[in-house]
Amino acid sequence: MIRTPQELNQSIREAVNQRAVVFSHLLLAATVVTHTLLVPDSPYYQKVLAVIIGTIFTILVLFRFFDFASVNSRPRTYMAVYLVVIFIGIAFISDPATPYALGSFMIVFLLNLYYGSRGAMFGIAFFAFTSIVKYVYNATEIGLSYADKLNIIATLAVFIAVGSIFINMQKVFDWDHERLGETTKKAVLEGKRLRALINNMTESVLVLDPSYKVRLYNAAALALFNTNDSLEGKTPEQFSTFKDASGTLVTLQQLFPTSSVAQSSDDVRLYYSDEDSAALSVTVTPLEATYGHEDDETGYILTMRDITREKSLEEERDDFISVISHELRTPVTVTEASISNSMIMNERGVNDEKIGKSLKVAHDQAIFLANMLNDLATFARAENDTLGRDLDTFSPGELTVQLTQDYAKEAAPKNIQLVSEVNEDTPVTIVSNRLYVHEILQNFITNAIKYSDQGTVTIKASAADGGGIRFDVSDQGIGISVSDQKKVFDKFFRSEDFHTRTRNGTGLGLYVAQKLAKIIEASFELTSEIGKGSTFSMTIPNLSSRLAEVPATAPPTPQATPVANSAT
Repeated sequence: MIRTPQELNQSIREAVNQRAVVFSHLLLAATVVTHTLLVPDSPYYQKVLAVIIGTIFTILVLFRFFDFASVNSRPRTYMAVYLVVIFIGIAFISDPATPYALGSFMIVFLLNLYYGSRGAMFGIAFFAFTSIVKYVYNATEIGLSYADKLNIIATLAVFIAVGSIFINMQKVFDWDHERLGETTKKAVLEGKRLRALINNMTESVLVLDPSYKVRLYNAAALALFNTNDSLEGKTPEQFSTFKDASGTLVTLQQLFPTSSVAQSSDDVRLYYSDEDSAALSVTVTPLEATYGHEDDETGYILTMRDITREKSLEEERDDFISVISHELRTPVTVTEASISNSMIMNERGVNDEKIGKSLKVAHDQAIFLANMLNDLATFARAENDTLGRDLDTFSPGELTVQLTQDYAKEAAPKNIQLVSEVNEDTPVTIVSNRLYVHEILQNFITNAIKYSDQGTVTIKASAADGGGIRFDVSDQGIGISVSDQKKVFDKFFRSEDFHTRTRNGTGLGLYVAQKLAKIIEASFELTSEIGKGSTFSMTIPNLSSRLAEVPATAPPTPQATPVANSAT
């Protein structure tokens, strides 16, 4: 693997302790010169040559350390000096049994570093040539004993053997380096693809470290935050202002506490100024370290989408529903009252059976329309967060019995029996919003009657943890499939099952019930089996400790609505 001088120079500067290198070079030069000077049998010219070569070598080291004349970018220059010094030192200065031949390994290493295996083989060949010159020179000038000849030959043989091993080892390193280079290229390519993908996303993306500082972002994020400045290394709060649904200034850490699962919110607003803001849909996905790689970098992926237009359309839709439901309430009420009067007049007058049936059908449809309008009105208030939370004290057992009595007449035509059960451990009273509890249970009961053709509907009250109440409404009706159980609380959801489609409904009842439950901090549980019935359970906490927190000017609680036959 051949690398350019610029690449090597940069990597050496980053990885090598230059002072240690200078020290080792100077130590080598000083040792060679001192040894030559101290050897008693060294000729005068050898001592002079040793001093000259040592001086040249020292000057070269200083040039390399301070990079005078950019010598570090010209490896051929200082490599040539190294070769000359090694050649003269070994061939003409050192004795036959010299240990300084080991310095030639430095030449082999550097040649391999710059020019690969070919360079290393050139270094071995150069040392072999130097050894031959040393052999011939010493044999001619001073004569060589049999031992001296063996020393020169053995040194050359050992150098060639060690150099060969070094070359083969270097081939392995080069192979690993090549594979690493290919992996690095793939990683760089994947990184470029990832950046291209992120930058072409319409949603804004921020990759955050564990301290919520930005590590990566896309072009859409710059557009969303209306800035051209770099976001890297900053927390989102340093270049933006977030507020929650109540208008309170918040940070992303407050909106999305540490969690191992993704969290989303559509109630975040990004403020550019006091008059200009945008509604955001924000999703935070944690990046967890994989098993066995606990040192992997963790953090969060923050995905944001501007939903200002959607929010505006939703608000307009909710306002429209609210106005329509309000405006239609009076004519529907008048129609229902007129039909009721006509039914009474028919019964007291001609008592025509056909007229009576027609009037009853019209009356039932008027009641259905009135209930639908009530559901729509409650739905609009829930979507606009204008539902109040007045708290009062009431008896769960009394409420259960009352609901059983109120809906017994509705269940009678289908031969359905309503049964109330109040466990002995049920608290006598509880503090919550009685109207909301009544509406939620009313929805469960009317659904149970609607989707049952016979059997029993049981309304049960029992104690829950912490002084709360658990209500269970069980029926023996058509049941709900496993797939539909996940959607029954969704807005406007209606099952595709033909048994469900034969019964009227808007798909708003359970959605509104869930909204009401959230206000009183209640939780739902659903168990069902096709053909055997369903049980809707609601656990209500005792909010007695919240009575003191309710302001005197709390929004007025809406009036109770008639029977809602429009659940799922």
